[in-house]
Parts: sequence; C-alpha cells; structure tokens
Amino acid sequence: MNFTNTNTAANAAHAFRPAQVWLNQNGLAAAWEVYQGASGGQEETTVRDMVWRLEQGRELSERQVNYLRILVERIERKGARAAQWAAESATASDVPTGRIEIEGEVVTTKLQESRFGTQFKMLVKHATGYKVWGTVPRAIDGLAKGDTVRFTATVEPSPNDSKFGFFSRPTGAVIAAKHNPEAAR
Repeated sequence: MNFTNTNTAANAAHAFRPAQVWLNQNGLAAAWEVYQGASGGQEETTVRDMVWRLEQGRELSERQVNYLRILVERIERKGARAAQWAAESATASDVPTGRIEIEGEVVTTKLQESRFGTQFKMLVKHATGYKVWGTVPRAIDGLAKGDTVRFTATVEPSPNDSKFGFFSRPTGAVIAAKHNPEAAR
C-alpha cells in the first residue's frame, strides 16, 4: 500500500510526517498514537515497527495494513480489559488460607513445564471473585474453560496480591457443571 497523500494541502501541513497523514487517511490514527507513546507489549512494539517503516518512506503490503488494524484494535481493547479486571479485583474477596473447599469457574488451563515435568494447570475464579492457580486434579477428565469445578485443597494467598492465590494437594475433585457454549448464544 502506498501511503503517499494526494491532498497537497494536507501534505503541506504535515510534510514532515507523511506516515501520520497516511494513517489518518486510512482510519489508523491510533497507530500514530501508539508510535508516539510509551513502551508497551509485543503489539505496541510491532505497531511502532510498522509505523517506522512508513516514516522511512517504505510501503506496507495489504496484509500488513490489515494486521496493523488488528493490532490497533487489540491495543484499544487491552485498556478496556485492564479496567474491567481492576474493577473485578476491587470487588473480589481476599483469598482464604488453609485447607478449604473451592467451587468456581475454570478461567483458563495451561500445560506448564516444571522441574517435576509437564503439568496441567488451571486458574479457577470463585463466586466471590478471588482466583486460585494450581495443578488440575487427575480425577477431573475432559476439563474445559468455563466448566465449574469443585474440590478441596490447601490454599495460600500470593504475597503480591491478596485476591490471587495458589492451591496444592487437591482432593475430591469433580466437574460440577460443564460449560455449554451453545446455551450462551
């Protein structure tokens, strides 16, 4: 995609920033803001690299422009997600300590390497808002994101966040309810 601006008045006003003019004309003004902004994650770095290419007078392919749009949307959603997570964390109760029964929704699962080999881990969100991370009990087979699980485990809060903790030695684990994505539609 050629970012040359055909509007000479706009070119004169922004002659020192042709990439900014091109981004504005193509609905990607937010990419310029990311380029000018403070450091961030991988998405921000990639956007900065792409805008820098434009600043150097190089062109972006149509696929690169589409990817730039996707990255800008992700970055914009990232702020909304962070605000939502902060609001959820503010209303969440503190993680209890000791041997307790936990029932909650599986937020995510992940295979994780450790000195003990590969382990299947899960993040569970309790109804009161706190979250706990630990190894998926062997008794639970066919676990998926969105399922409601119930088990007893030893829980310890994180030293950095009272709303987040770690569980160990889970017993009596069951899937209390399977998530049905079709019902959510």
